[in-house]
Amino acid sequence: MFLKSEITQLESLYENIKDEKIERFMDEDEVELIKQKFGLAYYNIRNDVFVPKKYEVAHTTIRLQRLNTVSFNLGEWLKQIAYSILYSPDMLIEVAYSFICRTGKKSDEKTYLFAAKGYATYRRKFSEPEELLEFADELGKLKEPDLLSQTFSIANSQERFRRSGWVPTALICNYIWITK
Repeated sequence: MFLKSEITQLESLYENIKDEKIERFMDEDEVELIKQKFGLAYYNIRNDVFVPKKYEVAHTTIRLQRLNTVSFNLGEWLKQIAYSILYSPDMLIEVAYSFICRTGKKSDEKTYLFAAKGYATYRRKFSEPEELLEFADELGKLKEPDLLSQTFSIANSQERFRRSGWVPTALICNYIWITK
C-alpha cells in the first residue's frame, strides 16, 4: 500500500527530467528501428511513473521508468526513491532494463527488447531503509557494460533466446517495480 504523500514524492522526482528524450542519446537508426517495429510503443519509452488508480490497497505495484542517459546512475536513482517511500514488511523492488541488441558481431540487424518484470535483473525484498540504501550503493558501483551484461544474461536464460545469436549493444530505459 502506498500513501498519497509517497506518490507525490515519487512524481516530484521527475520534475527536472521530464524533457529528456530518447532521441538525445540514441542513434537515429535505433530510434527509427523502434518506431518501425513497435509503432506507438515507442512513445512509452520515456521518463515516467505509473501508479494504479487503487494504490492504497495491499500488494500494489508501481512502476518507475528512467531513460538511461549518460548522466544516469542507478544507485543514485534508487537512493532518491528510497528517501521518497515508507517501508513495509517484505517490500519488493525489481529492477530491469530495456536494451538494443544485434545479431552477430558485424551484423547490422538490430532489435529492441522491452524490459519484462518477470525477467528483472535484480529482485530483492526490503524491510529497512538501510537495506535499500546498501542495495543502491552496490548497484551504483556498476558501470553500463556490467549492467548490460547482467541484463542480457537474465534475458538470455531462455534456451530459444540463447541460440538466437543476439548480442547486447546498449541499455535504453531503466524500469523499477516497487510492490508493497
